[in-house]
Amino acid sequence: MRLVFLEYARLVKAEYERKSANDELPRFRVKSTTAKLKDECVAVFKSRYHLKDEQTLKNYFDVANDETVSLQLIRRIEPDKFKALDKYLKGEPETTNERNVELLAWLIDFKHRPFFPGKDFQLTDEEKAIISTPKSPPGGTKTLPYNKPKDTIPGVRDDIKVKEKKEVSGGLFFSRPVMIFLIAFIGVGILYTIYLATNQQTGCMYWSGDQYVPIDCNEEPLGRLFLPLDPKKVKYFERITRKDTITEQSIGKIYYIKDKKQIDYYTYSGNYPQDLNRYVKRLSRYIFDKDKENRRSTQKPGS
Repeated sequence: MRLVFLEYARLVKAEYERKSANDELPRFRVKSTTAKLKDECVAVFKSRYHLKDEQTLKNYFDVANDETVSLQLIRRIEPDKFKALDKYLKGEPETTNERNVELLAWLIDFKHRPFFPGKDFQLTDEEKAIISTPKSPPGGTKTLPYNKPKDTIPGVRDDIKVKEKKEVSGGLFFSRPVMIFLIAFIGVGILYTIYLATNQQTGCMYWSGDQYVPIDCNEEPLGRLFLPLDPKKVKYFERITRKDTITEQSIGKIYYIKDKKQIDYYTYSGNYPQDLNRYVKRLSRYIFDKDKENRRSTQKPGS
């Protein structure tokens, strides 16, 4: 089942509330605070770090793609960083941005994380009911009595009544608050659609050995590791197969990693495709000279 992000966010919040009610989140027994959220991040990072959460943590803690998230980095974060998430957990506001939702999903070990468009979510009947049930305001809806205003100036109320009748007879009539809500709702929908179209892509990709190849997420893996589609990596991330093309001009512009006493070179930053827990590094003068010298020493005389 494919979801939009607002539905995913409702599932995350519902799971948080369920686990809190069942006392499955011991650090949240008392109302959350920014300091408690920071402590929870440290504890979760130490106990169950997983590669699939790497991008979530980078997005939340503003870490560059070619850098790694560390326990020391989280410990240095000021508690105020979690102020928006803390307010969201307390119900004000009722919605929040994607970074806060994904961090909460990580903290509570939400099984469907992370979200990306086109992902096929295997939901239970209970979860389907959560996203299909419309949200209602606390305490239910109430109908307020209408108090007819007294006419203080003769003829004024009659003029207003005539105007109201014309508006009703000319088509559907909505009160001002309803109109404002409808305009805001449509505006949010348009902005969210634009956001999805410009910032996220639907689909998956896999490493072919030399480059990332886009693929439909519903295809059979056949031994391939499917990752969320990253258009930049598909376009720019490739393994450099000919080392003789690497010159001094490549220093600082390409990337490398040392694996089994061998240095591999890549054209873009990011995870090492053979081991996603590692990252390629920017080529330095030292590595360039050392690898060049090693290649010369291993060449046979006369070759």
